[in-house]
Amino acid sequence: MGWIRHLFLNLLLNALALLVVDQLLPQMTVAGGAQTYLIAALILGVVNAVVKPLLKLIAFPLMMVTAGLFIFVINAVVLYSVTLIIPLLKLNGLVFQVEGLVTFFIAALLFSVVNYLEHWLVHDRK
Repeated sequence: MGWIRHLFLNLLLNALALLVVDQLLPQMTVAGGAQTYLIAALILGVVNAVVKPLLKLIAFPLMMVTAGLFIFVINAVVLYSVTLIIPLLKLNGLVFQVEGLVTFFIAALLFSVVNYLEHWLVHDRK
């Protein structure tokens, strides 16, 4: 599979995972339709590629002490960054909000599970 097709497929899968999490959590508000999910997925992909490795490196001692469970904190921080970046784009009608600290952790956990299942179904099963 070409890298552009792979990148586009991952973008769509991340957008779908955000849609599923949004439907499961009433404390998560996404407005603006498919455009918002795609932009949020794009931002999430960039943050995952650039910031998340740095956070993992910095938090490595905590990851070792917690047997890797600290990754959920890092995932919540990554999701939080998306809620900060989308309003900075100043695109009319785009809303991506998560209410409450616990909701960030639940949303990050659900997103990880849904995204894993989607990628397993699409990439790993042939």
